[in-house]
Amino acid sequence: MVLAPFIFKTENSCGFSNVSPHGKGTFYLLFLSSFISVPECAKCKKDITSGTVVTAMEKKFHPGCFICDKCKKELAKVSFVVNDDKPICMDCQKKHFMPKCQKCNDTIDPSEKYLTYENKCYHTKCFTCEHCKESLAGKQFVIKDNKKFCTDHAPK
Repeated sequence: MVLAPFIFKTENSCGFSNVSPHGKGTFYLLFLSSFISVPECAKCKKDITSGTVVTAMEKKFHPGCFICDKCKKELAKVSFVVNDDKPICMDCQKKHFMPKCQKCNDTIDPSEKYLTYENKCYHTKCFTCEHCKESLAGKQFVIKDNKKFCTDHAPK
C-alpha cells in the first residue's frame, strides 16, 4: 500500500476553527489518501492481485496467462521469441518457423549455413552430388532426371 499525502492550506476565514499551535494565522490539514497500483494482465484483462507478475514484451501477465501461442506451454521461466507480437516457445519456433532441410527433414539451426534451391532449403552437407555425395554448395552442377550431379559426374 502506498500512502500519498495531500496538503491543503487554508485560512481561518474558511470556517475552520483555528487549530494552529501558534494561536492564529494559517494552518494546514494533512489528508492521507491510500491507493494500490494493481497491474492488469495483458492476456485476460483481470487485475493481478496476488502471486507473481510476469513482465514480458513490455506488458504484465499472470504466470498462467503468459503462454506459447502455439502449444500453450507456460513461458514464465523459459526462453521464448516473439513472432507477430505473440510469444512462441523455442520448441515451437523450431517446429513452425525455422526452415527444414528438404533432404534430411531436420530443422536448420540459425547458426548453420544452408542454401536454397528452387525455394527449398538444404543443409550444405545435404545438397550433394547423386554419384559422389560431395557437397554442391557454391559449385556448378547439372540436373538430370531431377537428380543433381557435380560437373565431374554429370551423365552424358
